[in-house]
Amino acid sequence: MLLDLDRFKRVNDTFGHLAGDALLRLFSETVTARLRRTDLFGRYGGEEFCLLLPDTDRAGAATLAEALRRDVAARPLPFQGHEIAASVSIGIAACRSGEDLDAALAAADLALYRAKRNGRNQVMVDEATA
Repeated sequence: MLLDLDRFKRVNDTFGHLAGDALLRLFSETVTARLRRTDLFGRYGGEEFCLLLPDTDRAGAATLAEALRRDVAARPLPFQGHEIAASVSIGIAACRSGEDLDAALAAADLALYRAKRNGRNQVMVDEATA
Protein backbone atom coordinates (compact mmCIF):
# COMPACT_ATOMS: atom_id res chain seq x y z
CA MET A 1 0.00 0.00 0.00
CA LEU A 2 1.25 3.50 -0.84
CA LEU A 3 -0.14 6.43 1.12
CA ASP A 4 0.26 10.06 0.10
CA LEU A 5 -0.82 13.08 2.13
CA ASP A 6 -3.02 15.23 -0.07
CA ARG A 7 -1.93 18.81 -0.78
CA PHE A 8 0.99 18.56 1.63
CA LYS A 9 2.93 21.29 -0.16
CA ARG A 10 0.09 23.69 0.62
CA VAL A 11 0.61 23.04 4.36
CA ASN A 12 4.32 23.83 4.07
CA ASP A 13 3.66 26.90 1.94
CA THR A 14 0.89 28.25 4.21
CA PHE A 15 2.11 27.34 7.69
CA GLY A 16 5.82 26.60 7.21
CA HIS A 17 7.98 23.51 7.40
CA LEU A 18 7.53 23.12 11.16
CA ALA A 19 3.83 22.57 10.53
CA GLY A 20 4.63 20.13 7.73
CA ASP A 21 6.98 18.19 10.00
CA ALA A 22 4.36 18.11 12.77
CA LEU A 23 1.77 16.86 10.28
CA LEU A 24 4.09 14.07 9.14
CA ARG A 25 4.58 13.01 12.77
CA LEU A 26 0.82 13.09 13.48
CA PHE A 27 0.14 11.10 10.32
CA SER A 28 2.73 8.48 11.29
CA GLU A 29 1.28 8.18 14.79
CA THR A 30 -2.23 7.84 13.35
CA VAL A 31 -1.18 5.04 11.00
CA THR A 32 1.00 3.11 13.45
CA ALA A 33 -1.83 3.08 16.02
CA ARG A 34 -3.66 0.57 13.79
CA LEU A 35 -0.75 -1.65 12.77
CA ARG A 36 0.19 -5.14 13.87
CA ARG A 37 3.72 -6.02 14.96
CA THR A 38 4.30 -7.81 11.64
CA ASP A 39 3.33 -4.82 9.46
CA LEU A 40 6.09 -2.68 7.98
CA PHE A 41 5.49 1.07 7.66
CA GLY A 42 7.94 3.72 6.51
CA ARG A 43 8.42 6.94 4.65
CA TYR A 44 8.83 6.29 0.94
CA GLY A 45 9.72 9.84 -0.05
CA GLY A 46 8.47 13.35 0.72
CA GLU A 47 4.93 12.95 1.99
CA GLU A 48 4.54 9.45 0.58
CA PHE A 49 4.62 6.34 2.75
CA CYS A 50 4.70 2.60 2.14
CA LEU A 51 2.86 0.02 4.21
CA LEU A 52 3.53 -3.69 3.76
CA LEU A 53 0.96 -6.04 5.28
CA PRO A 54 2.19 -9.65 5.44
CA ASP A 55 -0.50 -12.32 5.43
CA THR A 56 -3.22 -9.83 4.48
CA ASP A 57 -5.55 -10.26 1.53
CA ARG A 58 -6.81 -7.40 -0.66
CA ALA A 59 -10.08 -7.14 1.24
CA GLY A 60 -8.25 -6.83 4.55
CA ALA A 61 -5.85 -4.26 3.10
CA ALA A 62 -8.75 -2.24 1.67
CA THR A 63 -10.58 -2.33 5.00
CA LEU A 64 -7.48 -1.11 6.84
CA ALA A 65 -6.80 1.56 4.20
CA GLU A 66 -10.32 2.93 4.49
CA ALA A 67 -10.01 3.05 8.30
CA LEU A 68 -6.69 4.89 7.97
CA ARG A 69 -8.21 7.34 5.49
CA ARG A 70 -11.04 8.11 7.93
CA ASP A 71 -8.63 8.36 10.90
CA VAL A 72 -6.43 10.91 9.11
CA ALA A 73 -9.41 13.03 8.06
CA ALA A 74 -10.79 12.98 11.61
CA ARG A 75 -7.54 14.11 13.27
CA PRO A 76 -6.61 17.70 12.35
CA LEU A 77 -3.27 19.04 13.50
CA PRO A 78 -3.44 21.77 16.15
CA PHE A 79 -0.69 24.22 15.20
CA GLN A 80 -0.14 27.74 16.50
CA GLY A 81 -3.82 28.49 17.01
CA HIS A 82 -4.91 26.77 13.78
CA GLU A 83 -6.36 23.36 13.05
CA ILE A 84 -4.76 21.97 9.91
CA ALA A 85 -7.01 19.42 8.23
CA ALA A 86 -5.37 16.58 6.35
CA SER A 87 -6.46 13.80 4.05
CA VAL A 88 -4.68 10.87 2.47
CA SER A 89 -4.94 9.07 -0.85
CA ILE A 90 -4.05 5.38 -0.82
CA GLY A 91 -3.15 2.89 -3.56
CA ILE A 92 -3.18 -0.86 -2.93
CA ALA A 93 -1.62 -3.74 -4.85
CA ALA A 94 -1.02 -7.37 -3.97
CA CYS A 95 2.38 -9.00 -3.79
CA ARG A 96 2.50 -12.69 -3.04
CA SER A 97 5.52 -14.57 -1.80
CA GLY A 98 8.06 -14.93 -4.58
CA GLU A 99 6.59 -12.11 -6.68
CA ASP A 100 8.43 -8.92 -7.61
CA LEU A 101 8.03 -6.26 -4.91
CA ASP A 102 9.07 -3.49 -7.33
CA ALA A 103 6.23 -4.47 -9.67
CA ALA A 104 3.75 -4.43 -6.79
CA LEU A 105 4.97 -0.99 -5.69
CA ALA A 106 4.58 0.28 -9.26
CA ALA A 107 1.04 -1.11 -9.35
CA ALA A 108 0.22 0.49 -5.99
CA ASP A 109 1.64 3.76 -7.32
CA LEU A 110 -0.69 3.62 -10.34
CA ALA A 111 -3.65 2.98 -8.02
CA LEU A 112 -2.53 5.91 -5.83
CA TYR A 113 -2.43 8.23 -8.84
CA ARG A 114 -5.94 7.08 -9.80
CA ALA A 115 -7.09 8.08 -6.32
CA LYS A 116 -5.44 11.49 -6.75
CA ARG A 117 -6.96 12.03 -10.22
CA ASN A 118 -10.40 11.02 -8.96
CA GLY A 119 -10.47 13.73 -6.30
CA ARG A 120 -8.08 12.61 -3.53
CA ASN A 121 -9.00 11.39 -0.02
CA GLN A 122 -9.85 7.90 -1.24
CA VAL A 123 -8.59 4.34 -1.55
CA MET A 124 -7.99 2.62 -4.90
CA VAL A 125 -7.00 -1.00 -5.50
CA ASP A 126 -4.76 -1.89 -8.44
CA GLU A 127 -7.05 -3.05 -11.25
CA ALA A 128 -4.76 -5.95 -12.17
CA THR A 129 -4.89 -7.39 -8.65
CA ALA A 130 -8.50 -6.48 -7.83
